[in-house]
Amino acid sequence: LWGETGTPVPKGPFPKTMKVMHRPDDVVFDSRPYDMDLFVDHSDEEIVNVSIFFKTDAMTHFIEHHLTKTRARYRFRFNPAITPAESITYFFVVTLNDGSVHAAPLNKNGYIDVVERKLVDPVEYFKRRLASRR
Repeated sequence: LWGETGTPVPKGPFPKTMKVMHRPDDVVFDSRPYDMDLFVDHSDEEIVNVSIFFKTDAMTHFIEHHLTKTRARYRFRFNPAITPAESITYFFVVTLNDGSVHAAPLNKNGYIDVVERKLVDPVEYFKRRLASRR
């Protein structure tokens, strides 16, 4: 994995902890902004940096975006109207002042398990859901 500047993105393994949590949505619509929330159960004094690394299908490298805390969460809003895409891939990294680095989401071995979502047309999505219930 490579960041926009060509520097390697942290790859782990990372400590598995419930203090850094993200639950990705199952569906991302192509016509609505998508909020990606990270919950970090460390004091503000312990945290040096919280970032999301993301890219779309049109990008070759991940872009690091530093996040600030809002209402007990770190949020990144992806807006497909501003950054058109067919898919988005992302993960979070948290750096603490003791030098430790945490990431989310992780696989069972502590390595980053990037979230990959195709952007879906909401009309088609709900048509398929309705048809599957019949």
